[in-house]
Amino acid sequence: MVSGKGIDEPYNQQEMAQFIDWVENEDSTAQHKVPFLGQFMVDVVETGGNAVHLPNFPNDEFVYIVVGGLTLTSDLTKVDQTFYAGDRVLVPRGWAGVWRVHAGVFREVATVPSNYFDVSSQAQAAPKGALPFIIDPPKTPGTHQLHNGAYIVEAQNSGREETRAIEQQSDEVVHILGGTLRLTAAGKTEIFRPGDIVIKPKGFKGDSYVTAGYRAVVARAK
Repeated sequence: MVSGKGIDEPYNQQEMAQFIDWVENEDSTAQHKVPFLGQFMVDVVETGGNAVHLPNFPNDEFVYIVVGGLTLTSDLTKVDQTFYAGDRVLVPRGWAGVWRVHAGVFREVATVPSNYFDVSSQAQAAPKGALPFIIDPPKTPGTHQLHNGAYIVEAQNSGREETRAIEQQSDEVVHILGGTLRLTAAGKTEIFRPGDIVIKPKGFKGDSYVTAGYRAVVARAK
């Protein structure tokens, strides 16, 4: 999924277009692949250089940049925030500004609530002055909350090996930064390593094993 291979399906841009009031290049297209849709929608997006203005960002979006660069310029501060491949960025609901994809190939893995395009879900007033920020997880052991909005983003750092039974009460999207995660369910075992993105859907039951030094950023639905 992270490689973006197989991004070949046309995508209807009408839903996102309702949140945009200015486009630099209307001929520019984006290709989307949605490998998971539950409480979260995980969307792999590939596009070329372009810029759009978003007067009111529809919902929290957790972006992992795989290829290329992205500059976000807030209407509030007029300051450019630039992010590159390998960065993880949280763009909060209510942000207003210019979303500029750098020239060349841009690819991202975006995690958003499944009701992202539902205007009725955005009836509550958006926070004022909300600004994007890079996810920079601490390295100290334990669980560290990094964001609490439409969903929770936290860093999980294990100082020792740990095995436990799990039953997912909500969807989780796990970005592994260090160590190893092993999941066993229904007689099958999968092993995940740094760079992998793992989706643990609500209702998943199994055993989880992590090595000492395991580090991850987790988006967890409420």
